[in-house]
Amino acid sequence: QAEFVCKTLGKCTAKNGECVAASDVDCQRSERCARFGRCVADAGRCIATSADCARLGMCATDGVCTVINGECVKK
Repeated sequence: QAEFVCKTLGKCTAKNGECVAASDVDCQRSERCARFGRCVADAGRCIATSADCARLGMCATDGVCTVINGECVKK
């Protein structure tokens, strides 16, 4: 399960008995970074920035270019 959480969510570092995203590198290796722009570590999880959203194919094709609560969304 830890491998799945790391690969999918970017939570690759053990801290206090749970897996967390401790660095941007953890997030950048994850599927969520590639698919949803969540490439920056913040408080143990991976979030998106405006720059990450702008790089997504979904930004150009579907207008998913705005960050709200750490996620790329269509505004």
